[in-house]
Amino acid sequence: MDGIIHMTEASPVVVAFGRAAAADVRRLAGLHDHEPTTDLLEELRAQPLQDLFGLTLDRPDIAQALALLGEALDTLPRPADAAALDELAADFAAIHLTNALRACPIESVWVHEEPLRRQEAMFRVKAWHRRFGVVTDDPRDPDHLVLELHFLAELLERGLGAEAADFLDQHPLRWVPAFCGRVAARCRTPYFAGTALLTGGYLDALRDLLAQGFDRPRPARQDAESRRKEACG
Repeated sequence: MDGIIHMTEASPVVVAFGRAAAADVRRLAGLHDHEPTTDLLEELRAQPLQDLFGLTLDRPDIAQALALLGEALDTLPRPADAAALDELAADFAAIHLTNALRACPIESVWVHEEPLRRQEAMFRVKAWHRRFGVVTDDPRDPDHLVLELHFLAELLERGLGAEAADFLDQHPLRWVPAFCGRVAARCRTPYFAGTALLTGGYLDALRDLLAQGFDRPRPARQDAESRRKEACG
């Protein structure tokens, strides 16, 4: 045995669900991965935002996030001009690059007593990667928001809904809701507020679906924000 969990055959329903959810999660990861471009903004405006997602999630928080994001897109010039793109780029940098919002997109900073990177949480995510034979050449820490979302999508694509639920409980849902709430409260543009709220709402709704479909009840939640008031200190 090589210690790696290999994909097992899943039912067509599980496969279809997993693929749709994985595509959604990867789309969310893409919204956090880079500053918005003209092409991305036009893609988002090309159809109703809810149609961009494979799963239909009828929840007020997701509807409000989509409405906020839609309003943000409507207020931008079409196509977005240099001034609008610069404003979005500055907000992206404040969230992901300069720590201006004190909302670091890395799990270790949120879930440990010291707001530092590369702590136990990172090594636990690495262990998940090894367990499922996932290799990435991305230079960011594996407990970065974007990489955690891509790994979650990998599990979903394999039809491993129970494992995806466990990973959500042990990693993203420990800190992403607090991260998204802080970003929404402190960012300057409604575009990133909507993106943050949509991400947090989607992951929470996805966990409920996994609980129903894969016999993985949700554990008692931990409030990462109450334990870590000053992220990325």
